[in-house]
This record gives sequence, structure tokens and C-alpha cells, in this order.
Amino acid sequence: MRVNAYHHLLLDMTGLHPVWLSELTGTSHPGYELKLWGDNVPAGTLRTAAAMRGQSLAGYTQVVIEPWRPQRALQRETVVTQPHRGGGLELWLNAALMRVLQVEHPEVAEVETVVPANETEMLDVAKQLGFRLYRMHVIVEGEQEE
Repeated sequence: MRVNAYHHLLLDMTGLHPVWLSELTGTSHPGYELKLWGDNVPAGTLRTAAAMRGQSLAGYTQVVIEPWRPQRALQRETVVTQPHRGGGLELWLNAALMRVLQVEHPEVAEVETVVPANETEMLDVAKQLGFRLYRMHVIVEGEQEE
């Protein structure tokens, strides 16, 4: 039997000070370049922050702003590849994306994300940014006994 727990987290954007986010975003990460872009996708507006090391993608994070609920952005994922973990890229990328939301999407009042309970580094990053737990769910997988 396998048990997976997930934290549903919510960030109140009004609690994020723009200067603090700018300071986090301005933190030097030698050898990395921050790239920001947006696209229109069927689900709404997709915003991405990526860390590039030369021509290689070291990590990224994304949010979707749905047109039927523009006040709450959905953070889909944050990924930093194994060789680039532990240097603060997760916080850097997330802070950059939250700053983009403040400046370019002021209608976004909240950001929602889901983080597996075993992803302690991502849970720490979320806590540093001010995300709060609002729900948990657990999935139990295994064969049913007869």
C-alpha cells in the first residue's frame, strides 16, 4: 500500500511587499539568467519564470490565470533539476513570478498551489513566501483485500 499526502496552499498577494520581492529577485545567482514570459493558452494566461544556465534549463515555475477566476492564479509547478538544487533557485524563481503577478496582473489577489508532503524544500520555499495551508488530501493506493 502506498500513501501520498498533498498540501493545498494559498498565498495572499496583498501580504507580499514589492520591495522585498524585488530584493529576492535581485539576489545574484552567478552563472544563471532569469527569463520571464507569458503565453495565452486554452486555460487562460500562462506566466513562466525560468533559470537558464547557458543554453540549459536549470529550473522553472509557472502560474495560470484563468479568465473565469482572474483573482486566483494557479501555480502549476516549480521544477529545479537535480544538479541545480540547493542554491536558492526555487525561491528566486517563485519571487520573480510573484513580482510579475503584482506588476502585470494586479487583479490576482491569491495564488493557489499543491505541494506533495514529502517535498520539504518546496514547502519551505512556500512558507518563506507566505503561503498558508488551507487543505490537505491523502491518496491511498494498493490492492483491495477480499
